[in-house]
Amino acid sequence: MLFTPQNEDGSGRLEMDITVISGDPFARGLGFRGVVQDKKTGNRYKVYGASCGLPRCQCDARIKAIMGT
Repeated sequence: MLFTPQNEDGSGRLEMDITVISGDPFARGLGFRGVVQDKKTGNRYKVYGASCGLPRCQCDARIKAIMGT
């Protein structure tokens, strides 16, 4: 499943083929959405809602690496 979230600091966008571990990373809104795993690297990431840049819209996603994966 193709996933294109913002990187951790929001300065760029990643392209990953993922497996959803928990939650719904494609849901809209701010806050924690779930955990995904990059099939290519095996790394796991927490997914958080983020603003896409439009006023009052939180349809984007930002990831944070889970240490030790």
